Amino acid sequence: MESYKLYEEPNEIYFINKMKEMLPEHSIILQKNHIINQFLAYGSLEEDLNFIISATGKLIDYRVSEYSSTQSPEGYRDDNLIVKKSLFISIITTYGKCFNKTNKRRMLDESFIKKNFPDDLLDIDSFLKLHKKLINLRNTFIAHSDHNIYESQICYMKFKYNIDEEMLEIEVNYMITETYTFDEDQLELLILICSQLRKNVTEKKNKTTKTIIDSFSKEELQRLGLSTLKNGGK
Repeated sequence: MESYKLYEEPNEIYFINKMKEMLPEHSIILQKNHIINQFLAYGSLEEDLNFIISATGKLIDYRVSEYSSTQSPEGYRDDNLIVKKSLFISIITTYGKCFNKTNKRRMLDESFIKKNFPDDLLDIDSFLKLHKKLINLRNTFIAHSDHNIYESQICYMKFKYNIDEEMLEIEVNYMITETYTFDEDQLELLILICSQLRKNVTEKKNKTTKTIIDSFSKEELQRLGLSTLKNGGK
């Protein structure tokens, strides 16, 4: 995936023009309508699921690396904590986004997980259990400050006698324990869930592709195709 430096405030016109520059040869931009918006919604879901799969793979890489480099079962200095926390929160947020209904994109639901599910190889109940856990984490741990097992807090009072001042010093402070990963089985299961969802989303997107093409007459398609070839592609 390519990245570009941005030297101005983000705006839709800038991004549209940048995409025009990147269009493949002999291509045209289709005007948005109901079916185009549906296609783009599936494409957006496909990108989100690709991100979750890749990000989860990165978390697994960190887990494997830590197993090989950290022998002590006790606490250790974690130089990758910020990255792991960012990945963990991004995974949960993006997963929840896939199931959050908006006016601009289609929402997934549990039926997408169940659709064409290979139940001879995998356990659907395990999938749905993890799915509900992810949605609950998104609604509590990420979006709100509700109580959950991934974050615990205590408030404590510390006392110290100051000999020079002959007085008791009191400090009130807090301590937080947090975890930013799943166990190995859950990490692998998350990749499997998202792979299954992506498969079903891609099938929907491909069906929408046919609907888009069929919305043009044969003559219109020929005219559009010839115009792109004649004009050099863009």
